[in-house]
Amino acid sequence: MLILFGLGFSVVVRKSPWDPAAVVGEYGWGGAASTHFWISPKHDMFVVALQQYMPFNSTIENKVKPLVYEAAVEAQ
Repeated sequence: MLILFGLGFSVVVRKSPWDPAAVVGEYGWGGAASTHFWISPKHDMFVVALQQYMPFNSTIENKVKPLVYEAAVEAQ
């Protein structure tokens, strides 16, 4: 996935194996203490995943994001 950063957040502009659950058009940010948020205009939703872990770790985002998107697709 190609991620562009600017104006305080990142934007997914292309799929890649780095974050297979990400959706093109999704934007968000990961904080220093492993906090994450992302917004999916396609699914009309936002997600805040918080954990207090230093140094930065993307485990919670990598585990939660596929579950959230799976639930969103099933709800449609």
